[in-house]
Amino acid sequence: MKPHELIRNSELPKTSGIYMIICVPANKAYIGQSKNIKNRWYNHRYNLAHNAHTNIHLQRIYDKYGKDSLYFVVLENCD
Repeated sequence: MKPHELIRNSELPKTSGIYMIICVPANKAYIGQSKNIKNRWYNHRYNLAHNAHTNIHLQRIYDKYGKDSLYFVVLENCD
């Protein structure tokens, strides 16, 4: 993946779809699905920042590498 392929937060769709959160330094990825991708990314960031994410692996990666190490990629949009 190249940086120019990433979507800015303000451009995230409010549609349903499949997404991936990538941590490049850890070489790890989290794949999820949501009915509202933009809202789901917001919820991920909020829970991670408040040390309250339900996925302990993602929380540990966030704690170790920081928020700037996570990239959000939309894999599939569904209307």
